[in-house]
Amino acid sequence: MKKIFAIVICIAMMLTMFASVSVNAAVMLAADDTEWQVNFSDLSEYNNDDSAPNGDNVVNYTNVDDSYTFIVEVIDSGVYEFRTDVCSPWGIGAFDVYVDGELAAQSEKFATTGEGDNAWNNFAHSEYTYINFEDDGEYEIEFVLTQDGINLKLPVVRFYDVVMPGQTLEPTAEPTATPAPTEAPTEVPTEAPTEVPATEAPKATEAPAEEEGGCGSSVAIAQIMLILGAAVVLKKRK
Repeated sequence: MKKIFAIVICIAMMLTMFASVSVNAAVMLAADDTEWQVNFSDLSEYNNDDSAPNGDNVVNYTNVDDSYTFIVEVIDSGVYEFRTDVCSPWGIGAFDVYVDGELAAQSEKFATTGEGDNAWNNFAHSEYTYINFEDDGEYEIEFVLTQDGINLKLPVVRFYDVVMPGQTLEPTAEPTATPAPTEAPTEVPTEAPTEVPATEAPKATEAPAEEEGGCGSSVAIAQIMLILGAAVVLKKRK
């Protein structure tokens, strides 16, 4: 019974250790200024036929097709930069980066970091490798050496931006407001013109008729008076 209990305890401890390794295997990526250093404990696979990595997160004596793989847990989607420091006296060496099995980036050939033994201890920053994670979730990152002759450190990862270098975020087009329909102007009813009453043509003025006893009567009276006067005169002469 004690043996069975001991076996159960051992299995439980092994499962707990495995769970811890699985949880710690992923590098958490979020949109802030924190840098994440990938460690050998984070690697899910390492392929180097000549030598194992040393304790300083440095892969020594790299050869073509050497590779290492790790998992990142992307909490905030966006573009992240990967910096891998290298050293070499020869000025050679390069690597490709794969995301979920697809080629995502390629490094340039590295410049020499010095001469002699000192060159192998003088690490220089490589150019940044930029990877765009469009969605949240887990991604498998694999670095594959395409040229030998370098020692390299495991990458340091940091959030860069929401777009790749040299690109700009396209502005969101604002919806065009639909103009309100223009109402046809209301026609004001035209009032009927006021009829001007017809003006009667003025009557022709008639020449006044000669009143009775007018000029003709006056002449007759004057003649009578003249005759009477002459009679008076003739009467006095007698």
